[in-house]
Amino acid sequence: MIEAGNLLAAKFFSVCFGHIAGVKIFPVCIALSAFGAVCAMVYSAARVIHSAAEAGYFPFSSFFSKINPYTKTPVNALVFHWACVVFLMFAPPPGAAFEFLVQFAQYPSWIFYGLSVLGLLIMRRTHTHLPRPFKVFFLFPIIFICVAIFLAVFPFIPSENPDFPSWLPSLAGVCFIIIGLPLWHVLVNRKSQESEIEMAEKAPLEQIIY
Repeated sequence: MIEAGNLLAAKFFSVCFGHIAGVKIFPVCIALSAFGAVCAMVYSAARVIHSAAEAGYFPFSSFFSKINPYTKTPVNALVFHWACVVFLMFAPPPGAAFEFLVQFAQYPSWIFYGLSVLGLLIMRRTHTHLPRPFKVFFLFPIIFICVAIFLAVFPFIPSENPDFPSWLPSLAGVCFIIIGLPLWHVLVNRKSQESEIEMAEKAPLEQIIY
């Protein structure tokens, strides 16, 4: 099926743009675009790990929150993300298991992408005083949220797959998110409540001092 899709795409580009542009030039441009997207995702994922460690929500926070003094990048978080990617690439056997893993990892990402953009729209309304050095037209995030909703619902529509049910990776992704909720409560919610209690206890002392 994949080979048939590749042949169909190659034939389409060849007919529309000619043999040289459609078969030789455009595939190189697509490969460079994919390479740039992967590079951006690698460093953005490392930044997420670094920010979580800096806030104390990641194990071994003091180690993964460090910034390299020479490169000014979170090298420890980047190496950790690289190790996870290499493990997930070579640990599962090729074929259906690897396809299942790719779909399983991809599904929760779009849920959180949509929630992040929705959160930014809500903050635009509720936190109007915050500086926004970069602002997009209101219609663009709405379209992005609609795409995220579509990608969150469409995988549950049954389709032919000889290896495993088409909805199974998405269901596993939802279960993975649900399993993480207790951990979020312990590491994030409880910690924020403890910090609020500490601030409330210190407030009278600060008033006495000042």
